[in-house]
Amino acid sequence: MKLLIKNILLYFNLFVKFKSILEVIKTKFEVFKYTRIYPLFSWSGFLSSLYYTLISTCFRRELKAVMQGTTKFHNDKKDKSSAEFFLRHNIHALEKGLCFRPLRKVFAIGYIKQTTEIYKSYTQYNVTLDEDEMNQYKWFTDILNKYFSVTESHPEIDTARKIFDSVDSNFLDKVPLSIPYKRKFGVKSSISYDEFLKLAKQRRSVRWFEQKSVPRELIDKALLAARLSPTACNRQPIKYRIFDGTDPSLLRKIVKLPMGTAGFDKNIPAMAIVVGTIKAYRGERDKHAIYIDGSLSAMSFLFALETLGLSSVICNWSDLEPREVAMQKALKLEYYERPIMTIAFGYPDMDSHVAFSGRRKLDDYREYNISSSQ
Repeated sequence: MKLLIKNILLYFNLFVKFKSILEVIKTKFEVFKYTRIYPLFSWSGFLSSLYYTLISTCFRRELKAVMQGTTKFHNDKKDKSSAEFFLRHNIHALEKGLCFRPLRKVFAIGYIKQTTEIYKSYTQYNVTLDEDEMNQYKWFTDILNKYFSVTESHPEIDTARKIFDSVDSNFLDKVPLSIPYKRKFGVKSSISYDEFLKLAKQRRSVRWFEQKSVPRELIDKALLAARLSPTACNRQPIKYRIFDGTDPSLLRKIVKLPMGTAGFDKNIPAMAIVVGTIKAYRGERDKHAIYIDGSLSAMSFLFALETLGLSSVICNWSDLEPREVAMQKALKLEYYERPIMTIAFGYPDMDSHVAFSGRRKLDDYREYNISSSQ
């Protein structure tokens, strides 16, 4: 028996030593990687691509997601959501053209025919659209109608006009029209800068919450504000996946996915996962637009929560393959749907503390008119 215990302790000590040796090797390799390997492969774009093709798989998921998303955009126009992304982009482009000064009589030649073709195919859904979707469909119709009323004859425009005229849209309410309008710029916001700055200072990252549910009507109010945030060409590629604690076991599973919840995950009463879809975009140049659009939307969401008496914290979401896979499975995401950030929120625990989070001085935060020529 003593011999058995002695052997067990011996093997355990060998295991500990072996593990410590591996840690030393890992640390030395990390130093070697950043001081020798990275400088070598960072000389050119080709070498960098070679490194991430042959050695590292860090960007493999993003590359696949971009290719799948753009493939869906170009080849899946019969899908309702794909058609909506396409139409929102092109109709918004027409809107911008209608706002030009002076108004051009011929424009959108490169995409007006395809826009009307997708619009015509989209009409098959008008019997199943809810109120918000019907308002969007009315916007599509009003902008196209306005476009054809102000443009001159051109082969592409004339062909597109015939396609548009073949669609029966008389069932739509014509007033008010969903077309460019003159905003009342002279009317100053009733919210003063000082009040807004007060709100910005009030909003802090809160990690300790009261253990009570968050009413869905308040969550929806915050989302209505977030929905008004600008997105690239009005594509609106963002969706909020909300877990509000009505299924406690599911919430506990979700809050453990991001790295930034360690130590307070059991205290989170609700979590939002901001998800972006790359199928809203036509090419690689827009591959990061979902992160910009999602961040703009999230900030509006956080401010809106604060006005409703709710607090929040953005939890770290790192692009690590095991966590990406876990999130994809948990939320049943398509490969081209990317989690952007996670937001824990709820009623703040009044006895808890928040970090002071000192800010950089203004002079370090901005520069005026600095260019490479100076």
